[in-house]
Amino acid sequence: MATLFRERDARARRSRNTQLAFYRHELSRSADQRGQGLASVDAAGQRIRQLLPGALQAGLPVGEVAALTGVSRATLYRMLVESRQRNGLQSLVGDFERVLALLDEDMDVPPLPADLQRYLGIPLDEVFDKLMQLYQPLAAEADALGPLGLTLLGDLIPQLGTPEKIVLNMLLFQGLPAAEVGRSTQLSEVRVLGWAALGLLRLLPELRANQKASLAKHNAR
Repeated sequence: MATLFRERDARARRSRNTQLAFYRHELSRSADQRGQGLASVDAAGQRIRQLLPGALQAGLPVGEVAALTGVSRATLYRMLVESRQRNGLQSLVGDFERVLALLDEDMDVPPLPADLQRYLGIPLDEVFDKLMQLYQPLAAEADALGPLGLTLLGDLIPQLGTPEKIVLNMLLFQGLPAAEVGRSTQLSEVRVLGWAALGLLRLLPELRANQKASLAKHNAR
């Protein structure tokens, strides 16, 4: 029995050491990329931000992460908070996409914020507040699809309802700030970003599917 416990503990140590070695290597590599020039700073910073929660969970001290990356402790703590906030927003994106899919099955027309209000059992202002929080991560995802993805998004926008397609065109393709879009449409900034987020929630699943199909076609060549 003692031998079994020793073997189990040895496996656990090996697993932990493997994790720590992985995070040390990846964090050091990201720091090297970060030091190579401004073009790689954002990408390297994003990689460090992605690795940070797992590295700390695996047992790397913040001080060692700071030494490996050359990033200050204060910045690392801010990255950690931002990472947790993003994870929370991604979960909220998934929740809204599931609700929209369910409502789409039951309704003959695309569900509106008032339908979300009734389904979720929360005030309409709270629906818009939650949608508004989702606009930035959704817009970032759309932008990450590249020029082809944005071209496809532009082709799909006309199929949206009036508030959604107007504010999305003004925000994404005209590059107008939300405050200016609000003045033009006589909507509050929360409503502007809420309608825009709702439009992206409707269109991004199709954009993701198109991207996967294009990638599969490319890999098959």
